[in-house]
Amino acid sequence: MTGAEVRDVAGSSPQTRYSASMPSTDAQLVRTLYGIDWTDVDARARGLAAAAEVMSPDVKARISPEVGDRVLDGIDGFATFVEGLEEDFSEFQYDVEVVEETAQGEVTLSGVVHARGRHSRMPLSAPFSHSWLFIDGRAVRVEARLSRADRA
Repeated sequence: MTGAEVRDVAGSSPQTRYSASMPSTDAQLVRTLYGIDWTDVDARARGLAAAAEVMSPDVKARISPEVGDRVLDGIDGFATFVEGLEEDFSEFQYDVEVVEETAQGEVTLSGVVHARGRHSRMPLSAPFSHSWLFIDGRAVRVEARLSRADRA
């Protein structure tokens, strides 16, 4: 099991929550999409299957401005993006440090993305923040930033 610090905006103290095999909250559900090496073929296949369960078929995912500031349309657009990571990287994984449920249906995750250049083998890392919007238990929008939301 993996844990991440969870805070609510009401000011209660942080707690550690764990992903269960059957996630019940939006935060637990989206948390299953992290800690995956998106360049590993088997892990990516499992991650894309999980994404199909978490995301609405017509999800809109805005990529960080630092990497093109474009919107991925639907699960197919998301799949194309993560499959393309293998061209540039031999490792690529988002490691979550903080999960915040900011309002009903709104979840923000932040942490560090770790990658390794495919040809250079250079290890790379950057802070990230992903803001998710859920409606009826499915993600309909995600916005990515290559910085933590509290530092933006």
